[in-house]
Amino acid sequence: DKLPSNLGYLLHEIPKGVSKSILRRESFKQLFMVMDAYEERKRTPLPFQNLSYTRWLVRGKVIYNILINWEELKAYFSVVLPIDPVNFLYFQFVSPVVTDFERLNSLFQTTDADPEYLVKCYFCTISLQNRILNKNAELLPVNKIDYGAKFTQELNTYIERQPHSAQVVEIAADIKQRCTYFLCEAL
Repeated sequence: DKLPSNLGYLLHEIPKGVSKSILRRESFKQLFMVMDAYEERKRTPLPFQNLSYTRWLVRGKVIYNILINWEELKAYFSVVLPIDPVNFLYFQFVSPVVTDFERLNSLFQTTDADPEYLVKCYFCTISLQNRILNKNAELLPVNKIDYGAKFTQELNTYIERQPHSAQVVEIAADIKQRCTYFLCEAL
């Protein structure tokens, strides 16, 4: 299995749930203002763009908005549905990967792309390859794969906050395995 299918559901439903209804949008904004009491983000949540099946370049923005509003969204939706903290880890993992692919995609869609820059993009692909494959093009062991610093930090924080048990170790291993499958497919 790659990343859980509920991430796709969240990518579609969170923006739709917040942006469709004026009442929901206003109540989310009020909650945001309370939680952003020190005005770190200027008391205005970023608008949620609806995810499109055909507009790939929007995905990164939707993922980014979900990540930076995670605590507010968690508080807002906790009344309606439980938000699994593991989803936050998957979003942390996938955000930089999707952003890189969107950047590459937009570069190749331009009519006046700089050939030198396109060569640098090729090296980004090589960089992704080096994160998961050894010099013989064989998949690295899970503990040697580079999942990204932010994801690794958040995964470690998640593990530290859980009661130590075999189940937490199993959940962390499953998360890493799914992320590995995602990277393999992306490559």
